[in-house]
Amino acid sequence: PWSLVVYLDYATVFVLAILFLWFAEGLFPKFISLNNLQWMTAFVQFVLIFGLIVPPIYFTRYETVFQIIGLVYSVFLLFRLVQLYFKKIPESGLFLMGSMLLILGFVTDILFAFRGMNESY
Repeated sequence: PWSLVVYLDYATVFVLAILFLWFAEGLFPKFISLNNLQWMTAFVQFVLIFGLIVPPIYFTRYETVFQIIGLVYSVFLLFRLVQLYFKKIPESGLFLMGSMLLILGFVTDILFAFRGMNESY
């Protein structure tokens, strides 16, 4: 059903984002405080449950809020990766470059969504 497709579209973004942060924490211990990471994980779990309970017509209205939260976390992520790079942590430069490409794609997707243009993946 259409509602399941919409839910999976939203859910995968949240799940992949939190898995990426846990992956980064595994590569670079103390990258993000464990307390903050647990709060972010709890927020993602809340959003996933919220999406299962509420029809898509309602939870898709919060897309802009989710995008703003994603941008804030992206800035935080870049800030931390730049710090690791300047501390000369092994492989942090490569991870920083890869993350910048990922965030660039995220920002591009948001800009296309705000302009209402058809995007080409």
